[in-house]
Amino acid sequence: MKSSESGKKTNRLNLPFIALSALVNIVLLAVVAGAGFLVVQIFFQGRLSTDWARYMVIAFFMAGILVTALVNRLYLRRKHRGKRLPDEKAKD
Repeated sequence: MKSSESGKKTNRLNLPFIALSALVNIVLLAVVAGAGFLVVQIFFQGRLSTDWARYMVIAFFMAGILVTALVNRLYLRRKHRGKRLPDEKAKD
């Protein structure tokens, strides 16, 4: 092995990690959206009009997207602690 290659990182995709993180993101999104749906069903028990219930479920689904994005961002910060994230490098 040449000395120039020893410290060189490969730029290959880690497909098992990508698949696992996608699955975790989908589950997290489903849990938040499902919890929102249950909250709407339990607290309003049919007293809420169908339109408002639909809007609330959509709002909880969007909240799930935001929670998933926040968890991903925090995970990336921890994973790359001490290093700059790719989007921060682009700002320079």
